Amino acid sequence: MEEIQDISATNTPEQSSKRKIEEVFSLFRELTEPGAEVIDEEPKRKFMRVTQAQYKNITEEQNKVEVTYDPTDFKSYMKRLSTFDISFIPDSLRPTEVSRFGWENVDIDKLKCVTCAAELEVSFPCIINKEDVQKEEEKFDKQLSTAHAEHCSWGRNPCSDEIYRFRQLRQDHAVEEFRQRASELIKLGENLPVIKTDLSEEFTQTVIEALRLDYPLDSRIAATAGCLSLFGWEYQRISNSFDIIRCKLCCRRCALTNFRNISKQKTIDENKQKDHQETLKTTAECQTQDNDTIMQEDQHQEQQEEKLKSVEQTSNQQEQTSNQQEQTSNQQEQTGIKDSSDSINISPASDKDDKYFASINIEGLPKTPDERLFDVQAEHKYYCPWITGDGKPVKIRTVEQLVKKHPGWHLTLEAVVKSTCQKDDNKSETQIDNFRSILSPMESNPFSEVSNE
Repeated sequence: MEEIQDISATNTPEQSSKRKIEEVFSLFRELTEPGAEVIDEEPKRKFMRVTQAQYKNITEEQNKVEVTYDPTDFKSYMKRLSTFDISFIPDSLRPTEVSRFGWENVDIDKLKCVTCAAELEVSFPCIINKEDVQKEEEKFDKQLSTAHAEHCSWGRNPCSDEIYRFRQLRQDHAVEEFRQRASELIKLGENLPVIKTDLSEEFTQTVIEALRLDYPLDSRIAATAGCLSLFGWEYQRISNSFDIIRCKLCCRRCALTNFRNISKQKTIDENKQKDHQETLKTTAECQTQDNDTIMQEDQHQEQQEEKLKSVEQTSNQQEQTSNQQEQTSNQQEQTGIKDSSDSINISPASDKDDKYFASINIEGLPKTPDERLFDVQAEHKYYCPWITGDGKPVKIRTVEQLVKKHPGWHLTLEAVVKSTCQKDDNKSETQIDNFRSILSPMESNPFSEVSNE
């Protein structure tokens, strides 16, 4: 993927100030509302209504700062796309499609053409009837072309459908970019977020081999940095105490303070191990005490049985004498039995049993809520080519369907694995299939949306 650089178009001082304020608010929304853009399920359907298309008289001074029409300019397309904050816009607006027609988002309810300065105002009514929804969407699709000024070329010749498709690179270039992203992420060390997906030992070893590091590195850090890089995430430092990771293709930025990091996970694991050892120790102590109690009870029971046997023998001897002696011996026998039964002690349940069960930390889970784990797919905007391949989400049901869309992480995974298995094609194909299944199980794929095609 070509390096995408931030572009600042020439604007008037007033426009520049307004844009800076909007960017600050946009960044604030993204970084203080974690998960606002995460699609955990099929996106909720929100709708829009075109209310007015406005055309302004463009002065000579304004005309100088208008953007030159160029539907093949990918950087300009990305600049327009970056103006859309999908945390509040309706799904039917489809930022990737709107940007193709030269529109940028200048306000919550307003679009503006970057060339002819035409403005398209929209509202977001609550529409329940499906027919009305379809009519509004069709109307909006037409307005993307017709709302431009007559002389504007965006309505007649928008960007190609392929402009937002992930660009496949040569294997060596893809691997080199993968290493560059991972190397920057490694600088975060134990401040890297914990990945939601369990990374296998095979995946970890493949990443370490692909990175070709010339220094020792914790395998967990290497695997995490490799997985993030595989899905297009990059490290960006805003200040000395504020780190984020971002995706250049969908302009998603995630503050690391919103996620559990490796350092905290290690503390949790150590506490879990400590609790487990304490549990084993307490269990062993309880079992030892129970065994001692049982042995004492057995010994006491044997003594009582011997005493009873002695009484029975005495009573049998006295039975051969007179009836009075027999009655006396019977009374002695009954007395002996009563005494023996009264003297048998049955130990009550030890209070250590309660202590034992109270000490158990179920499944080693922390007793207090913690930060969420980082989902390398769902944290992208739902149309990101790293996940969709072409920026057009459709309902994905099988691995084969996802492979056909050529998402960026698939192409990068193929390049990385093949670089470590250059002489064994069968092994590389097997590893690729295994890693795809581990990193993106179909039953939990969050990017499922009704096809717009």
